[in-house]
Amino acid sequence: MKQIHHYAKISRPETSGVFHRKRLFLLLDHARKHPVTWIAGPPGSGKTTLISS
Repeated sequence: MKQIHHYAKISRPETSGVFHRKRLFLLLDHARKHPVTWIAGPPGSGKTTLISS
């Protein structure tokens, strides 16, 4: 049986050319006080880019 690896789920995406959003970074810093943080938004809104940058 052939094993298929989904590397996108276990590796950090590249973040070249990303605009750093200071306000969102501050919100994430405040969210660290909680055990769980939920990041929600429509497809293509930059959720993964925000978290990986």
